[in-house]
Amino acid sequence: MAGLRLDDDHTVAAGADLPGPVTAGLEAFVASAQQLRDLRTGVVDRSADWDKAYEQYTRTIDAAFRVTGTLTGIQEARLGSDARVLLEFARAGEMLSREDALLTSAQLGRTFDVRRLRLFGGTIETRMNLTASAASDLPGPQREAWRAFTKGSAYNTVLTAEQEVAAAAPGRKAPSPSRWTPGSRPTPVCAVPYARSARRPTGTRPVAPTRWPTAC
Repeated sequence: MAGLRLDDDHTVAAGADLPGPVTAGLEAFVASAQQLRDLRTGVVDRSADWDKAYEQYTRTIDAAFRVTGTLTGIQEARLGSDARVLLEFARAGEMLSREDALLTSAQLGRTFDVRRLRLFGGTIETRMNLTASAASDLPGPQREAWRAFTKGSAYNTVLTAEQEVAAAAPGRKAPSPSRWTPGSRPTPVCAVPYARSARRPTGTRPVAPTRWPTAC
């Protein structure tokens, strides 16, 4: 975070010619991210409340995506469209990571309560909406690659696992779908070969990250 701050009260956005929402968004992200240091200690020593930790981490990540979303909105039209597609796939990857976190918590606690099961179902819906929106804006070859991928076993294995978990009654023993494996978690949103071939003029810098989040 030190690289994003000019001093205790300002981020690097304050010294750049950027719209107000970008400056405010970056300040909100940095402030939220700095709170993770103490929280991370509590997570490691298991003194932190799981729900509070989950909420703080997701709030911080959402703040980062809002900054990126604002930046994509001020790009030149075609470049901005490419950046938005990459952003939506990245957000979908984050949703899959949240599904994994929720399911892991249920397995550790040996139960999936009503609140977390609802969160799990809502996260699935968000991920599917994001990938559907992003896929509709992919250029021809990448769109066909995505369609082919969604018909494959890896993608449908994860979908089946999601449905298996979401259909379980809350409060019972946490579901442990055999299909939900470390190798299958990231596949649905990270395999589409778009990030490396986003359409941009030769010699220009990428308009959005070309490296997926850690979960991918």
